[in-house]
Amino acid sequence: MKIGRTSIFRLVLATFTLGAAAISADLDLIGVTALRAKYPELNGSGQTVAVAEASVGSAWQVSPSTVGQPESLFRYYDSTHPYGGAGAGFIPALASGHAGLVGNHFFGATAGVSPGVAAVENFAADYFVLDVVARTTTVGSTTSWTPVGINPPIINQSFVFLTTDPEIVTEVSLAYDGYANRFGTLFINGANNGSSTFVYAPGSMYNGITVGTLSGNHSGGVHLVAPGTATSFATPYVSGVATLLRQAAELGHFEAMDGVDPTDARLLKAALLNGATKTEGWSQTETNPLDEVFGAGVVNAKSPHDMLSGGQHTASLQTLETPGSVPTTTTPANFLSATSGWDINTLSTAVSSDAVNHYFFDLSTSSNVAFTATVTWNSLTDVDLGINDISNFDLVLVDTLTGTILWSSHSTTENIEHIYLTGLSGSIFDVQVILRGDGGVVTDEYALVWSWTAVTTPVPESGVFWAIGLAGFLGLAIHTRRPRR
Repeated sequence: MKIGRTSIFRLVLATFTLGAAAISADLDLIGVTALRAKYPELNGSGQTVAVAEASVGSAWQVSPSTVGQPESLFRYYDSTHPYGGAGAGFIPALASGHAGLVGNHFFGATAGVSPGVAAVENFAADYFVLDVVARTTTVGSTTSWTPVGINPPIINQSFVFLTTDPEIVTEVSLAYDGYANRFGTLFINGANNGSSTFVYAPGSMYNGITVGTLSGNHSGGVHLVAPGTATSFATPYVSGVATLLRQAAELGHFEAMDGVDPTDARLLKAALLNGATKTEGWSQTETNPLDEVFGAGVVNAKSPHDMLSGGQHTASLQTLETPGSVPTTTTPANFLSATSGWDINTLSTAVSSDAVNHYFFDLSTSSNVAFTATVTWNSLTDVDLGINDISNFDLVLVDTLTGTILWSSHSTTENIEHIYLTGLSGSIFDVQVILRGDGGVVTDEYALVWSWTAVTTPVPESGVFWAIGLAGFLGLAIHTRRPRR
């Protein structure tokens, strides 16, 4: 691997005029207040989380007093206090104002999304990247990737790598994707600020979530947006919401079949995207399932919780089809009664066919229905061999009564497919998850989240889109999402 201390990029913060801590209006906007009104226990209790912070000068630690939490909640790790040991205590000289604002939005005692977390592991970002995620070990003439697994399953990264070297960006993304695959970690990454159309690492990784600002003043390629004076402070809102969903899953809010883990990072990612609130002017195409500026929309805590609360429902039917086709004449059977729900499932293609899981819904007596569905899956990585492949999943909605393909989400550059349609009239629908074989034999697992909603108010909610003033630097990066191969 090229990543090393002699060739390492500079880790930089999205450095901005630091604004006030999170306010209740933000928590209202992103659905935290509504979720907690129904489930007061959902405050992050029992969850261990992590923040990796780049240094401002030498400062990188979250100050416990800044976030209103006890020092006993925190452990700090860097090259002098490596993971696996006791870690360091808080050192006031290393307190970072940036880290404090990130922490306030994430787990601050009075204004955070997840104020009840059980523990926070705070990493110096350069140490975290080099000695945890991209760690290598050399034995003789062989150098192998040997990452260090850490306890927290959700990691906030409000920094970017300031590099224009495509090899390094690709290597960083590969290491992060491999790490997410191996340890089931969900990385929540800030995009770079400004109007660049490119994506800095680590936001360039496939198996994580990249966050932009509600104002839209960020680089392209984000998955979600959130309020905040910069991407650094929007990102921990998403991390906090992900923490609430994971806590809810552990409390049994999301009924799962035997052997299926509702805390799976792919499922949480799919739910966060599927439950996002659409901004005014939000749009998608069949090959670009997310809006170019706002991704899936504004993060929302209550909507994905409601969707996952519909429980797991396995596919109604599995078929093998002609490669590249979309079946429109399949006879519906085994209808799913849940208007919202999820599934984690596996498909396997044959050499000469695509594999399809069908989810049938009878909405023949319904009208003016909004439908949203999201499929996510992890890229298949071999860090030592430099392989980061994406299986070719499509997500399709078919009106079985007319044999019409209402929408086909078939991105060629992402491991996400997303459908958002409104104004659907009563019919019998076939939601298809298709794994394309592309001439070979492929087996892969996916997470699907869906929701059918009777629309009684205008969609999208135009009040969601509003501007926030930003000040900061404009950066350029050279990485765009790699095509499947």
